[in-house]
Amino acid sequence: FGAGPRKCIGNNFAMYEMVITIAELVSKFRISGAKGEIEIHPLITLKPKNAILKFDLRK
Repeated sequence: FGAGPRKCIGNNFAMYEMVITIAELVSKFRISGAKGEIEIHPLITLKPKNAILKFDLRK
């Protein structure tokens, strides 16, 4: 989307649309860790160590 004075005017709308789309998709599933707790490996950002997820359709 770029930065500075020539930044895309649709940037905020695209980000908002992305959040709504992902929320709709995720709401259809029950998400859990496939192997129990997910460990966090703290670096500059929090990085999951064993993030194997299991998706079950909600009824």
